[in-house]
Amino acid sequence: RDEMSRITRLVERAMAADPRLKREKEREKAEKARVAREKKEKAEREAKIKAEAKAKAQEEAAAKQAKEKEIKAKEKAEREKEKKALRKAKQQLRKSVMSSYQSNAAELNDMWDNIEDMNDDIELLCAELSLMDLTS
Repeated sequence: RDEMSRITRLVERAMAADPRLKREKEREKAEKARVAREKKEKAEREAKIKAEAKAKAQEEAAAKQAKEKEIKAKEKAEREKEKKALRKAKQQLRKSVMSSYQSNAAELNDMWDNIEDMNDDIELLCAELSLMDLTS
C-alpha cells in the first residue's frame, strides 16, 4: 500500500510538473471560457433583438391607436356637423311653415284646426325625414 501511494504521488507530481499537461489544461480552461462567453453573447444578442422587436411593436401599436383615435374624432366631428345641419333644416322647415300658416291662416283652416295640430304634423315630418329630404 505504501508503495502504491508513493507511486501515485510520484505520478501526480510528474503530471503537475509536465509542461505539456499544463498547456492542455490551460487550453481546456480557455475553451470553456470561450464557450461560456459565446453563449452569454448569444443570449445578449437575442435579448436585444427581442427588446427591439417589442419596442417596434409598441411603436406600431401606438401609431395605430393614434390613427384610430384621429379617425374616430373625424367621424364624430362629421356626425356632429350632420346633426347640426339636420337641426337647422328642421328649424327652417318649422319657420317657413309657421310663417306660411300665419300669412295664409284663412286658407289653411280646412287643413289644420289649430296651430297645435300643425305643430304636431310638422314634428312628425321632422322626425321622419332625413337631411336630404328636408334640404331638397
